[in-house]
Amino acid sequence: RNLREAGIESCDAVAVTTADDNFNITVAQIARDYFGIQNVVARVSDPTRELIFEHMGLHTICPTNHAGDCIVRMLSGEKLSKKIEFGLHTVDFDVRPAERHQIGKDVDELRGNPDEVVFGIIRKSGAFVLAGLAPLKLEAGDEIVYSRVID
Repeated sequence: RNLREAGIESCDAVAVTTADDNFNITVAQIARDYFGIQNVVARVSDPTRELIFEHMGLHTICPTNHAGDCIVRMLSGEKLSKKIEFGLHTVDFDVRPAERHQIGKDVDELRGNPDEVVFGIIRKSGAFVLAGLAPLKLEAGDEIVYSRVID
């Protein structure tokens, strides 16, 4: 009744973000299965539950996992490697320093791991340059941003 009063029947998407994981998953399932809304995201605080909910076909966001990832990156000094969802797939972006043998090469010549492509470079100054827009040569101190689809 409350979902109808809130206008769920006219929604294209629903985000369920209370502090109660059980409530969030229940409402997410109702929105998807009963009201036919395909774009549903549920907030999940318990990382172990996130995998369970994803196996049920529900999209989740786990602030606990995101906070943990940020803490590890900050403490380890790791550069902005991250995963981003695009549609139904997740793309991993990994930042690695340019190796000595790569300096002076055109970015189009670079090869990462077999399933990776060069997305861009981060100059020593911190400026980001997107690959493929213009000829681009690696300089000492550059970092290479590789991307790959992981699911």
